[in-house]
Amino acid sequence: MSVTTDNLLEPFFTDERTIQQKLAATEREWRPQEPGQESPAIIAGLVIEVGEYYSSEYHDENGAPKISPTLRVLARDNVVWSVIGFHGYLREDIRRKQPKPGDFVALAFRGTVAARKKGFKDAFDFKVEVERNPDAVATEQNQRGNDALAGSDPVPTLPEG
Repeated sequence: MSVTTDNLLEPFFTDERTIQQKLAATEREWRPQEPGQESPAIIAGLVIEVGEYYSSEYHDENGAPKISPTLRVLARDNVVWSVIGFHGYLREDIRRKQPKPGDFVALAFRGTVAARKKGFKDAFDFKVEVERNPDAVATEQNQRGNDALAGSDPVPTLPEG
């Protein structure tokens, strides 16, 4: 299926790619707020993995590593987007909406919001929308220890020799 703006946001709930298509998938980081990253303002697709990122640079008020939710999202064009909820609006929307493997998700970067308090930085504004999968789907823990769609994280076979 070719990808158009008409079907970009049309939900799908199964990963019907062949093993060859999975291995040929393009992996990209979604960082639309960073100039030069060439990330689209809106991405949408099937959630194939949900996890957490533990920051070694940033810590909470108790000194513990800051934990950000992560998603891997399969778009219609066989691009797997890695999303890390570093920024407050994105982090909190992912946590509140709780997408799960097998759900359809749309993520939008909406620009910058002015700081509400003097001395604070402006914030990046994100929005997350989730369409729940109407059917239960099988998940498994993958090699990274995250919940993922069963079979969505193929381990390449090594040639004998």
